[in-house]
Amino acid sequence: MQAAEHEIFHYHSLAELRERIDALGLSQTLELSEDLSPLFTPLEWGGVRLANRLVVLPMEGCDG
Repeated sequence: MQAAEHEIFHYHSLAELRERIDALGLSQTLELSEDLSPLFTPLEWGGVRLANRLVVLPMEGCDG
């Protein structure tokens, strides 16, 4: 299997993403699900209870 180069994520549907995964020969490696409910369940991590599994990464400094 040939390694894929970086590309911008430009897919507008799950079907488009699945087509690209198939074209890259990764359909046996990557699993996709339409069920997003696991993202909204609490998680215990490092002694802290997180309300869900969604994360916002900090921006670089001095953007404000």
